[in-house]
Amino acid sequence: MNNHFTIKLIFLLGITISVIIFWTVNHQLNIHKNLEFKWTASEHYRAFHKQLEGDIYALELHKILDVFQLDKKKDFKEYSKLILQQHKSIQSLYWLPADTINIVKNNSDNKTEPWPLILYSEPGDVNFFSLNQNHNFGADFGKTLEQSRDSGKLIISVLSSAKNKHDVHSGIIGLSPVYKTGEPTTSMEQRRQNLLGYVIGVFLFKDLFDVSIGHLEPRGIDIYLLNKTAVKKEQLLYHYKSRISRDDNTTNINLDDYLADDTLKLEKKFTITDQNWLFIGKETPEFRSAEAFNKGPLIALLTGIVFTFIIVLYFYNLSQAKDAWQAAEKKLHTILDNSPNYIIIFDKNSVISYMNKPLFGLEPTTSIGQKFFDWLPTIYHKRYKKGLDKAFKEETADFFNYSLADSSHWEVRIVPIRTKDKISSVMVVNTDITRQHKLQVQTTENARLASIGVLATGIAHEINNPNNSIYYNVSLIQDSWNDILPILDEYKEDNGDFSMGGLPFSEIRGKIIDACASTIEHTTRIKKIVATLKSFARDNSGEINEVIQITDVIGDALLIINNEVRKYTDLLSLDLPTNLPKVKGNAQKLEQVFINIVINALHALSGKDKKIHISARYDEIQESIIISVHDEGVGIDECCIDKITQPFYTTKPDNIGTGLGLSISSSIIKEHKGKLFIQSKLNKGTTVTISIPVTKNYGKQ
Repeated sequence: MNNHFTIKLIFLLGITISVIIFWTVNHQLNIHKNLEFKWTASEHYRAFHKQLEGDIYALELHKILDVFQLDKKKDFKEYSKLILQQHKSIQSLYWLPADTINIVKNNSDNKTEPWPLILYSEPGDVNFFSLNQNHNFGADFGKTLEQSRDSGKLIISVLSSAKNKHDVHSGIIGLSPVYKTGEPTTSMEQRRQNLLGYVIGVFLFKDLFDVSIGHLEPRGIDIYLLNKTAVKKEQLLYHYKSRISRDDNTTNINLDDYLADDTLKLEKKFTITDQNWLFIGKETPEFRSAEAFNKGPLIALLTGIVFTFIIVLYFYNLSQAKDAWQAAEKKLHTILDNSPNYIIIFDKNSVISYMNKPLFGLEPTTSIGQKFFDWLPTIYHKRYKKGLDKAFKEETADFFNYSLADSSHWEVRIVPIRTKDKISSVMVVNTDITRQHKLQVQTTENARLASIGVLATGIAHEINNPNNSIYYNVSLIQDSWNDILPILDEYKEDNGDFSMGGLPFSEIRGKIIDACASTIEHTTRIKKIVATLKSFARDNSGEINEVIQITDVIGDALLIINNEVRKYTDLLSLDLPTNLPKVKGNAQKLEQVFINIVINALHALSGKDKKIHISARYDEIQESIIISVHDEGVGIDECCIDKITQPFYTTKPDNIGTGLGLSISSSIIKEHKGKLFIQSKLNKGTTVTISIPVTKNYGKQ
């Protein structure tokens, strides 16, 4: 009997203890569940309220910036871009000018009148309003417009286009009035007169909830959003269903009955603009309480700790391996993305799997999956296919060069990529060798010019000998003629005019004098040209150690290119004082500078009636010689001015310029511690100004 009693007692005690433990654990779980529900629902409310308030009042950012007149598409797009980038839940923005508003009034014939003209929207592909088309504003919405205009405040209006409270188009419209900058808006009348228009923002409740709450862990909470300012049947604005809810039959529920049950709820009242809203968070059967697991039996906790430790250790090692792989991949991509080469990887079907830079109009971001030959110009297909056959069939790399219509030159390397003992794809490396090509051309040109220089020196020597002979012989004839002229004049006076060389003495007397003088002048000019050519062609150490009169250097340069000058213009004017202070430099290098600059000016002229003016002066403040070359040519586009002295940059056709003249000239001027400035207006002309410091040991001569 005692054993039965003991057994019964142990049984009852066990049952009682079990019930007590069950009740205690269950009670504690309910307490924690209640606390966690309130915390979670409050977190949802704070996130939603912060998002809603921030996005709604973002429409009034134009009041802070005060720089947007919003009467131009560009201004509105910049304003919209700023707003939409920062506030992702704004579905779209519209600009409604005040002068296009035509609000429908309630009238008996119910005639349809035009909507206002919505000028701009951002983004441009939205379709909430039909842009640039006239439609109808209803009277209720018109009242909202008037209310916003008269109050000068942001007003919201509920969208009525939704079929039910789960519809993706359910939301609100925010209206922010924009007034003319600088005009008074103190009184209602002033606000009506100075209204510029409205910034209209469309907010979809789905977007608001997705952006604000979507990133939170789904816990099984339904949310109801009510407008307490509206009449009772229109109070429900939106029902945001829990993402883990399995109940899909809540579209046509009775809200009062649905909210009246004994499930956990949290209500938060708040005001948005002029309306009072109610946020209700309601527990669903799927509500998950994280605290419930933590209050479980010790064995479950220990098991969970051990299991968690194993999982953490596994995922830690997995994460370390993944991080190392991602770091290596990122490093490789960084190397490839910053490579000066254009790298494309594709398979036998030319389907691209990697591309580091835009090429042939194809962008890296959209290249994956595209076919390379769909973008490659047709004229290059044959050569590329030959290289691909070599890579895939012979498993060897191929190299070739080609040039594009923009005069750029490219080197292509097609390298096979082996995967699992077979060639699975190829890497095509396109290298821009335009610079190297131009250097090679320039090197060839320099060699040719050097040969011409040697030839010119030889020719100059051959010209110099007969020219000197002519000079001295004509000088002898001139001296002899001057000596014999008095005798001939006396003979003429005594015997009358007589014949010489088939002409009367009276006629030939002056012609011989002029012929001798002209011949001496021309032989002197030939001698000077030959000397200048020999000086320009001779080897030069390049040292900046000569004391130079800059006007002499300019004169020598013009003498060398005299034929070019006469070919391109009839109007070359010079203002070159002879008493300028001297500069220290290299005459041959400076000659090259002035030849380059004047040749550029000549090539810019559209006709021989266009003028070139070259001047030089001394600037006492800067203690420098200022040389200016102004032409009335076609000018240079403003966007090209900063690039014009870069190597190989030229605005001339390929058969005229290499793009090195001004680059070399700029470097030479810098060697002389000077400066080179270029000012130009398109179709107006160009002025090149050079400043070279004077030699302080030499004053004005």
